[in-house]
Amino acid sequence: MSDWSNGTLHDVVELQRGHDLPGTARGEGTVPVIGSFGITGYHDVARYPGPGVAIGRSGASIGVATYCPSSYWPLNTCLFVRDFRGNDPRWVYYLLDSIDFSGFNSGSAQPSLNRNYLKGVPVAKPPLVEQRAIAGVLGALDDKILSNNRIRRILLDLMDASCQGLGDNELTSEVELRDIMLFNYGKALPKASRLVGACPVVGSGGVDGFHSMSLISAPVVVVGRAGQPGRVHLVLEDCWPIDSAFWVSTLIPLPVAWVWSVLKSLDLARLQSGSAVPGLNREIAMGERVILPSTSSLERIRSKTDPSIQRLRVLDRETETLVKIRSLLLPELLSGRLRVRGAEKAVEGVL
Repeated sequence: MSDWSNGTLHDVVELQRGHDLPGTARGEGTVPVIGSFGITGYHDVARYPGPGVAIGRSGASIGVATYCPSSYWPLNTCLFVRDFRGNDPRWVYYLLDSIDFSGFNSGSAQPSLNRNYLKGVPVAKPPLVEQRAIAGVLGALDDKILSNNRIRRILLDLMDASCQGLGDNELTSEVELRDIMLFNYGKALPKASRLVGACPVVGSGGVDGFHSMSLISAPVVVVGRAGQPGRVHLVLEDCWPIDSAFWVSTLIPLPVAWVWSVLKSLDLARLQSGSAVPGLNREIAMGERVILPSTSSLERIRSKTDPSIQRLRVLDRETETLVKIRSLLLPELLSGRLRVRGAEKAVEGVL
């Protein structure tokens, strides 16, 4: 590391607070609007040329880093890089992503970052050539993760399309959900009771951690009960649904993709109660009526969607591996403890 230099964050970048842009003032366009957690929408005017880098400025988003390769508009909920001071922009993104900013909040009631507090944060700076090499390794992982996520969305859309738009001759009768499926209560599992493992713990909002044991075999559909009632999740790994959610079992042979698709189409969130903690009443939800496809149509849906589910499972496992490798390499590369050549060997088998 003799060619690296030690300095402060202010030596590397100039940070500036973003600019307000209410949703009602946004035009129809393709310019990304970057907020505290990343891209929050689009506008027809760019405030700054790309590439852009920003970090969340307040609340739970403190320090969340975003990279935007194109021209963009940074909101006042983030701090963005006004001047890269000759450094590689994508390396700067990874540098900011590697720093724990949680201890730098301004001390107000609502946690927030003051850019002046960050100037003295110590950083190790490699030469520009190595900056680009580091960004190249981590960027290859991020690009693959992004590609996997795009493929995942396409597969889900195709599955959804296979379950919808059936002709009249492919439908049988209108039934209540209770006639064909059951919403089962999840089982409480406090975080203090969870053991290290790879089984997803699924609540109303989706995956809420992991545990060493599962309750339900995959694939399974989980529906939010309390907190985010009515949200529908297709879970592809054996999991533990907790008591803020229902897991769905079927009373007749139904493709899991169709169960997921039809429950999404019902917009169950509209049935939530008006109590202090929003909730979904099981009996009311199971009284919803749907048109049941014919047996032959259900089997055709199964034959079309089961291969997609298997592909999704493989894709998700690959993405999980990529995310773990990225998490391990990021601090090592940005600190200089691991050089690029070693990192390239680490990712050879997954890219």
